[in-house]
Amino acid sequence: MDAIAVTWFPAESSAHASAEAPSDASRRAIQAWAEARGLVVTMPRTDASSSIEIDLTRGDEIEKELANARDALTRLDADAAEHALSRARSIARAHPELPHAAWLLAEIERGWAARWMRIDPVDPERAARAWQTAAALDGGRAPGIGETAAPRPAEITAAFQFVVDPNFHVYVDGVAIAPGPGKFAPGEHAVVAERDGRVVWADWVSISSGVTVVVPSFGSAACTMADLAHASGDRSGVDARGVTCERWIAAVPVGPSSVRVAVCERNACGPFVTWQTHNGPLGPILPPRKHESKTPFWIGVTAVSVVAVIAATSIALVATGAFEPAPHETKFVGGGVKTAGEGASP
Repeated sequence: MDAIAVTWFPAESSAHASAEAPSDASRRAIQAWAEARGLVVTMPRTDASSSIEIDLTRGDEIEKELANARDALTRLDADAAEHALSRARSIARAHPELPHAAWLLAEIERGWAARWMRIDPVDPERAARAWQTAAALDGGRAPGIGETAAPRPAEITAAFQFVVDPNFHVYVDGVAIAPGPGKFAPGEHAVVAERDGRVVWADWVSISSGVTVVVPSFGSAACTMADLAHASGDRSGVDARGVTCERWIAAVPVGPSSVRVAVCERNACGPFVTWQTHNGPLGPILPPRKHESKTPFWIGVTAVSVVAVIAATSIALVATGAFEPAPHETKFVGGGVKTAGEGASP
């Protein structure tokens, strides 16, 4: 049998698709519909192959190294501070998908600024560049104790190019952007692309004046939950724009043993057709009823009396021998021998 993916719509007048069947009865009904057509119904598969897993523990590791670097700076231990900051930077650059990646890298750069300002060999120019890099990443903040601020670099014009799709979003340093030109601080930034709420691409991108950054869209794989989630439906039919699955079905529960089914190919769907199945009793099984007699009481009493009279009469007749056959034995009487039942001779 051929397998076909099904996506469920709630029974409301308008709703988006869902991967879950609303009830066991609805699932049995759609399975019966499929078996009648030589098909096997399957749930849409997840598409985790094109998404990037976000591991927040990597951010915790960066925070730990930043704490070690601050302790080393307090002790004026240049070697320990540099090693901690280098480890933190290595982790951050390997994970631009972290939601706070830009903020973490900014704090790492401020740690380097403090190192070049407080511990020999001191290098104010390198410290200023590190501070400006940090400000470009998170917008800047007030300097803390022992920190020296530098002016924020002037913004430049750059453009981002990516597909226009309501399910696709691009973020620069955690801020959503639209395709086309925009104002950005020069330098390296964390650029993240999400589709259907999942990170599908992330990288550190160097932005300079006049550059155009092309962001890949990474469309959803066909017949996956993300692909079929593009569909929406109401009583009039299915809006399947954006769906790439070759063949699938949309289902709406309409009763305890019936569903409405529409067969779809990619972004085109046929009308809803109601399918009814009867896998259980058609109605409740009621206990047998005791029907009371509606015969008048006097008729019953009379009938009993008549039966009693008939019985008494029958007993009396039996006792008198009324039901016995006539005797034929010989009897001796005066005037000669005669047989009972025969008339006497004159």
